[in-house]
Amino acid sequence: VFLVGSVSAATPPRPNIVVFIADDHGMLDSQAYGSTEVRTPQMARLAADGMKFTHAFVASPSCGPSRTALLTGLWSARNGAEPNHKPKNPGVASLPPVLHALGYETAAIGKVAHNTFAKDHGFDYIEGPNPGFAETTAVAKFLANRDRSKPLCLFVGTRHPHTVWSADRTYDPATVKIPPTHVDTPTTRAERASYLTDVTKADTLLGEVRSLARENLSADT
Repeated sequence: VFLVGSVSAATPPRPNIVVFIADDHGMLDSQAYGSTEVRTPQMARLAADGMKFTHAFVASPSCGPSRTALLTGLWSARNGAEPNHKPKNPGVASLPPVLHALGYETAAIGKVAHNTFAKDHGFDYIEGPNPGFAETTAVAKFLANRDRSKPLCLFVGTRHPHTVWSADRTYDPATVKIPPTHVDTPTTRAERASYLTDVTKADTLLGEVRSLARENLSADT
């Protein structure tokens, strides 16, 4: 449930909010959560700078419903976006208008919601629809040109490590560790190496977004 308030002269400055969303990334495939194989130094730095959650779970195993739950604060069965490619029901409240009422500018860049559904959530600025950014040019452009008098809530969503994976692997299929729930075959090893490559790509993008936020937003972010 979102509570809507109003901004008054006595309201203290509000922190900027940046939400980074990777796509189909398993929690255990991160240094912050114990992996000794995958290279995710930016995620490790983020965890060290703040906190990490060890008992938090997505609202749905499917991508679209999970994103809609994040944006509405409601289970998929309550917001209407239970199938993977369905928008929320009309009239269901979303986070951006609540933040807008508190004086925020809200923006979605990349794969924040499925298809064109970001427009249904009331963002002030949307870059897309697209399958999710693979580089941070759009983020840099938006941050450099926005009205900095308002606090910002920025959602950014990369496509990595969702399939189709990048062709330029940076992990060796012969040496990757195969999870116990996988069947160890040459194909499995090749795909595992490609997946880990794109996990590291997502990590790199996270680092770039954090750098852009430091350069363009106040320290209260």
